Amino acid sequence: MKKINGIYNVLERVCTLFRNETRLAGLKYGLQPVHLDILFYLSRCNKYSNTPAGVTEYIGITKGTMSQSITLLQSKKLLEKVQDQNDRRIIHLLLTKKGEGVTKKSTPPSSLKLALENYSAEQRNILQTELENILLSLQGGNNNSSFGLCNTCTFHRPISKTHFHCELTGEALETAW
Repeated sequence: MKKINGIYNVLERVCTLFRNETRLAGLKYGLQPVHLDILFYLSRCNKYSNTPAGVTEYIGITKGTMSQSITLLQSKKLLEKVQDQNDRRIIHLLLTKKGEGVTKKSTPPSSLKLALENYSAEQRNILQTELENILLSLQGGNNNSSFGLCNTCTFHRPISKTHFHCELTGEALETAW
């Protein structure tokens, strides 16, 4: 139990430092951490998950917070709402070039980049694998969805480095999705 508490203490501190750095990065653009979370998610999610409902579920915020955040991010020209061409009831949230720029500048935290530069490629791979294992355990234990990133989906099949196939929908997907 002592080891588990020690791991928790380290993870809690890392998360707190990340959150503080995210808060500071957002201040440059007049954004709160939740706004950067939304932008970062939209920079990685697929065309099935870039809806207000998808973002709300993934980040774990209320519909009201999501609505206010969309309005703010639109007013700052960081994202735009686009109606689905096949189903007019669905709205997709797309990053603008400006939104992509803010996301690239603010994530991942620069302190993480600097810290991981001290690791070898092998150490980074091991760390990533272990963190992914923790994530999968947490998601399974809490019945959380694993969605938003195609490469984590069981239906995702790589064809090449830039093209993929979704076995659920039968669609060809490109890196952007």
